[in-house]
Amino acid sequence: MHEVAAVYEPHKPASYLYQPASHLTTFYDQCHVLSPDNTPEAVENRLLLVDLTARTLHLGMALPGIRTPGKL
Repeated sequence: MHEVAAVYEPHKPASYLYQPASHLTTFYDQCHVLSPDNTPEAVENRLLLVDLTARTLHLGMALPGIRTPGKL
């Protein structure tokens, strides 16, 4: 963030956050996270992926002071 502020490039964090958000949307659309057809390990791994991505997006949005919903 110091580098972004020093060179006046506020679009960089937004570009960074757009990519995982876009990939998660595609993943969530194509892979059923809570499907009964999935093994317990697959469900656990997919939930972990969704959780880690959500936390990354939440923290990234909080840097410029943007609040995110707790639940969608």
